[in-house]
Amino acid sequence: MSDSTIRRCAPAVFGDTAADVCSNRYGFISTAQILDPMREAGWFPVAVQQARGKVTERMLTNKHVIRFRRADSKVDKVGDTVLETILTNAHNRDSSYKLDAGLFRFVCLNGMVIGDSVFPQRKFRHTQNIAESIVEATEEIVATVPELEDAWKRYNKIELSIGERLLFGKRALKLLDKNNVDPEVVVTPRRAQDKRPTLWATFNVIQENLTKGGMIYKSPKGRQCRNKGITNVHQSLRFNKQLWELTESYANFKGIGI
Repeated sequence: MSDSTIRRCAPAVFGDTAADVCSNRYGFISTAQILDPMREAGWFPVAVQQARGKVTERMLTNKHVIRFRRADSKVDKVGDTVLETILTNAHNRDSSYKLDAGLFRFVCLNGMVIGDSVFPQRKFRHTQNIAESIVEATEEIVATVPELEDAWKRYNKIELSIGERLLFGKRALKLLDKNNVDPEVVVTPRRAQDKRPTLWATFNVIQENLTKGGMIYKSPKGRQCRNKGITNVHQSLRFNKQLWELTESYANFKGIGI
């Protein structure tokens, strides 16, 4: 992803000043200063997202997220996914520099966020050596690949009954306060390879259906509705991490080892 594409999709990455709400003690460091050091370390931006704002000034300070992936994705392969690093920042006090581990599944173009139980989120102060600190932290993310591979194998071994899948869907909906949506809708696969009753397939089906939306269901009053996807930057990160932790709790409950 080129700088011009990033600037068009998330102008705050190239913001050159902090919002007025920030104090004089706020050390402004443009997110753009992280791009080249990450590229030199072999991590390339592949997706960006930014919080919406109607005021032009806010478009240069709002919260934004960049997903990075290494050029040779085979090195960081985890089952049917590849490893990513997720950088979050804002210039309006909404967020410090934060780094999370993520996975990307090519078959459905889904970007996941790893829970803190595997890789606790790293937070960084706005200081001059922040680029170096972030690049160093990416190596800690790479070190989680064996653990993620074990989790992928474990989730694929665990099979869920239809009742367990529906309960999983109901608990996932609760994370988004969507208690009026039929759980059967969110556990319905979009593709043949996700029809297996495994924990991994169920996790991916629910994650895709709730983040992308578009599923048709009937409300408690019998009205036909279409569930909306997640567009809010903060909500997307929070939900994805919570869904990972929910999946891990199911794996622990089922108690199947590697």
